[in-house]
Amino acid sequence: GIDDTFALLWICARYDILQLVALTVIPGNSASPAQILSNGVRALRFFECGTNVSVGAGTRELKESDGFFGEDGLLGLSDTLKSTAVVSGLEDNAVPMDASELILRSIDEYGPELVIVSV
Repeated sequence: GIDDTFALLWICARYDILQLVALTVIPGNSASPAQILSNGVRALRFFECGTNVSVGAGTRELKESDGFFGEDGLLGLSDTLKSTAVVSGLEDNAVPMDASELILRSIDEYGPELVIVSV
């Protein structure tokens, strides 16, 4: 939702010193897993960074939403973000990699250079 989008904004703003290699998402308390994934990918496209990142999604049982952040988790603003198009071969209807597998693969590939930002 909103915290994820702000974290991505910060990373994209610091693309001069940071390299985004992966995006993993899990559903929060206000939107479906598909919506959370769409929000993350759309944010990358909107901020024009991370177009070659791998994308992973986790699943968990959703809690009852209080509706505070809207149905989309972004106060109804997800439609203002660019179309998801393609991020690292992930098209709108494609199934992303399992988030935990992607994290483990990234640890193997980048070792101690990898920094995981969790929001």
